[in-house]
Amino acid sequence: MNWLWYAILGTLSLSGMFLTIKKLGLLGVKTGVILVYLFVVAGTLFLLYNLVSKNNIIVKEGNVLMFLILVGIFSFLGNFFSTKSIISAPNPGYSLVITSFNIVLITVASYFLFKSELTTIKLLGMVIALIGLIIVAL
Repeated sequence: MNWLWYAILGTLSLSGMFLTIKKLGLLGVKTGVILVYLFVVAGTLFLLYNLVSKNNIIVKEGNVLMFLILVGIFSFLGNFFSTKSIISAPNPGYSLVITSFNIVLITVASYFLFKSELTTIKLLGMVIALIGLIIVAL
């Protein structure tokens, strides 16, 4: 399966997750409780996936371990604030439009960090995305 199908399946799965988070918020479930269940269930499933796939999850390289810890910290913060935003927004889509602006931030950062291509058409797309975000936020 190529990256596009993975992206489509990820989008569908995350849409279900975000809508479920909003429903849980409407039911009065606190952000921290939602995230504990999210990560316990997801962590268990990822552990089973790695066991079945026979992936060695022990990391000894200090540089790699540092980045794995950093991704965990970013994940905690991103999920915490995103979940709070989804719960408190009148429509979860409003929150997700703003948090999806990370696409622009990642594209620009990737240019500097990974020497990714940044063309005029991509810059135009980022400007259009920013305009769309502003329109939805109003």
